[in-house]
Amino acid sequence: MLRVGRIIRSERSDVSYHILEPISQTELAGTWRAERLGRRRRLVCVKATRDDEAWSREIYFSRLTSHPRVLPVVDHFPVTCSSGGRRATAYCIVRELADGGDLVSWLSRRRHGLSPSEVVSQVRPLAGALGRLHRGGVAHGDLAPTNVLVLRGRLVLADFGLAHLTSLETCRATRKNAWWTPSGYIGSARDDVWALGQFLAVLHKGDATRPLRSGEIRRLGMPPGLEELVLSCTGPASGRPADAGELHGLLSDPDLLRS
Repeated sequence: MLRVGRIIRSERSDVSYHILEPISQTELAGTWRAERLGRRRRLVCVKATRDDEAWSREIYFSRLTSHPRVLPVVDHFPVTCSSGGRRATAYCIVRELADGGDLVSWLSRRRHGLSPSEVVSQVRPLAGALGRLHRGGVAHGDLAPTNVLVLRGRLVLADFGLAHLTSLETCRATRKNAWWTPSGYIGSARDDVWALGQFLAVLHKGDATRPLRSGEIRRLGMPPGLEELVLSCTGPASGRPADAGELHGLLSDPDLLRS
C-alpha cells in the first residue's frame, strides 16, 4: 500500500513523512515506521488502510477516549497510492512510535512474566481508559495483544477501527481472531472485559501468543483474589464485570494481591 522510501505529505498539517520500513501488514491495512520531516524530525508510526469508515472511527474514538494510556492520533490524511495497477486512496493515521513494540514482541524479549503487582499496575490503567469508552456506550471491539503497545515501559491502547456503539451494534466476528470472545461476538463492554482478563493472565505468564484456558490460568500461581478475578473476567459473560470501569475498581482493591 505504501512503498518503502516514499515521502507522503499531509495537506491537513503540511507535514511530510518518509516511509522507512514495514511493521505489520494485513489485507486491508498496514503500519510502517516512518520519519517526520522538517524542523521537528522524529520517528513515528504511520498506519494506512483502504477502509475509510474504520479510519474515521479510529480517529474519532481515539480522541473521544483521551487518556494517558491511549496512544493519540497526531495526524491523519488521505494519500493516493497504486493498488493492483490502479490508483487508489490510502487513509493514513500517524501516531507516536511505540518504542517497545506490541505486547507479544515485548513479552517475548523479556523472556519472563510480570509479578502480580506489576500485572495489576499495567492493566488497571487500561481498564480506566476503556472505562471512559464504556461509559459513553462504546466498545473497543478489537482488544488483542497486537493492538496493545508498549511506550516507555507502559502499556497503551491503539487501533480503534472496530469501536462502535454497543446500543446499535453487536456483531459476529467476520474473520478469525483468537482474541475475540469464545462466543464469536465483539459487541459489548463485557467482551472487552474478557480481553482485559486475558491480558492479566498472559502478562503473568510472559507469553501473549494465545489466550489461556481456565485450567491454564489456575496453574499460573496467582494470588487467590487475582486468580478469581481473572477467571470471572474470562468466564461466561453473565459473570464478568459489567464494564471496564467496574473492573478498574476491582483492580484497585489492595486485598487482591494477598497470598
